[in-house]
Amino acid sequence: MAKDRRRLQCLLSYIAEKCLLASDLIEPDLVEPLYLARVHIRNQGSPIFDTTLRFTLSALWNLTDECPDACLGFVQECGLRIYEKMLEHRTAFGRLP
Repeated sequence: MAKDRRRLQCLLSYIAEKCLLASDLIEPDLVEPLYLARVHIRNQGSPIFDTTLRFTLSALWNLTDECPDACLGFVQECGLRIYEKMLEHRTAFGRLP
C-alpha cells in the first residue's frame, strides 16, 4: 500500500505542477498534503496539457481502477480536488478530456 501511495503522490504531483495554480489549492477547509509542499506550483500562467499529462492520467486511472485501497489513497491524497481543478482548467481552455 505504501508503494501505491507513493505512486499516487508522484502522479498527482505531476498533474498539480502542470495544470494547477497555487490559488487552486487555497481553501479554508482544505488540508494540503505534505507531498504537495515539495511541488513547484505556479502562481500564474496557463496549464500545460501535453501527451505526458494524458499518459499520467491514464496511469492514475489504471492504478485506481477496481482497487478500493488505491481509491481511498487517491481521496486521502487530495486527488479529487486536484482532478476537479484540472478539469475546470481544461474546460476553461477549451480542451475536454
